[in-house]
Amino acid sequence: MHCYHSTGSTISYCRNKMISRNFIPHLSLQSKVLLFITVLFLLMVFQAVYLVAHEYRLLRDEINTRATVLSQALAEMSREPLLSLYITRLEEQLDSMLIEGEFNYALVVSNDYRVLADTRRQYEGWILTGPIAEDFQLFNYRDSVKARAPIYLKEELVGMVEIRLSLAGMQSQVRKNSLMAAGIFLIEIFFAVLFAWFLEQQVVVPLRTVAETADRIPTVFEIGHIPSPIRAGVEIKTVVAAINAMQVRLNRHTQLETIGKMASSLAHEIRNPLEAMNGAVEILSGAVGDDKRFYLRIIREEISNLNTYLTEFLAFSTTGKQPLIPIDAVPLVEHVLRLLRPLFSSSDIRLSSSLEPCTVSGNPEELNRLLVNLLLNSIEAQPEKGGWIRISLVQKQDIVELQVEDRGHGIPEDLLARVFEPYMTSKEKGTGLGLSFCRTVVERQGGTISIESEENKGTTVTVRMKVYG
Repeated sequence: MHCYHSTGSTISYCRNKMISRNFIPHLSLQSKVLLFITVLFLLMVFQAVYLVAHEYRLLRDEINTRATVLSQALAEMSREPLLSLYITRLEEQLDSMLIEGEFNYALVVSNDYRVLADTRRQYEGWILTGPIAEDFQLFNYRDSVKARAPIYLKEELVGMVEIRLSLAGMQSQVRKNSLMAAGIFLIEIFFAVLFAWFLEQQVVVPLRTVAETADRIPTVFEIGHIPSPIRAGVEIKTVVAAINAMQVRLNRHTQLETIGKMASSLAHEIRNPLEAMNGAVEILSGAVGDDKRFYLRIIREEISNLNTYLTEFLAFSTTGKQPLIPIDAVPLVEHVLRLLRPLFSSSDIRLSSSLEPCTVSGNPEELNRLLVNLLLNSIEAQPEKGGWIRISLVQKQDIVELQVEDRGHGIPEDLLARVFEPYMTSKEKGTGLGLSFCRTVVERQGGTISIESEENKGTTVTVRMKVYG
């Protein structure tokens, strides 16, 4: 905001604007609602007062116009009867005015101040004490309007007409409309208060509850669930669900960051001794007899297992974003199937595939490891001999759907909701990082992964990724 003028009004305007900008945003939602209701109340009061005053002014102007027109018309009609002193005619003309119902009285005065005709008969013949109006005159009183119109014959003033109109009808109409406006105003206030109460119960109170619960959420590596307020609206419940989901993602991201910091140093500290041990085993293999080489083979297998674990650990803990490029999905899947074909054959597993040509956006190395992990899980879930695995690839609009389905032993229901958690495994020698790594890879590439399983019937893993372009 810029204010370049040094006048008092400009400085005051700028100061008020700065106060409103700094003050209002820092108010609580409850205070803002209260402020809004107060301003709305004042606006409605102003509107009601303005409408009543405006109506009163319009009706008053209408009465004044009516008095002006009637007095001048009566003066014109009274000229001839006045000159001929046709009093009965004057009385008839005046009495006709009473039919309007708004007149207090009407009278005709001659130029010698004598009341010739009056709707109040008892005043006829009286002498008017005040002056006769030479020009039109209009007098406004609290409860009536009086108009005087002169009667001229050519340029000679020969008399005057005076009428007085009651404002009782107008005031009654104004009171009636005021009561109606007050009723409408009370109804508006009722609905405004009802709206404020509804907003308080549906928004303010639930948000306060959510905020208080969020403050009590445990620290890192502990997930505190925020319960959805019972009285909250759909929007607040959606916000609560989003906060809970975000909390889970942030907690997982924090875990990955912590693991990632440990991973590089662990890999260096562990792999160097493993390489030394592997070299020592190679040297010893030529120096020991055949009866001892069995133990060396066990050492080699355990070293290999440790290296595999380190590889999975490093892959899982990688939090950096990998470059995404267009990938022809069919050749990638076929490459992984060729790599694992010996395992399918040795386990006598029947493989079925349905691959639809499509291009996805992703990182080829990570997608390769993703497929290997999913297929190895399916292979390990099969009985010792025999089994069935199906892999499918299909494009649905802008989404590519990859499914790996097996008829293995399935996942127990109590573990199904936790299969993507790090170090969660039901295998005796499992690391618990396979599916967690899969989810990390898929989400890092903008996709989703879900799993359906029934114990002793099989498992279906579905990966959805974006089509490239």
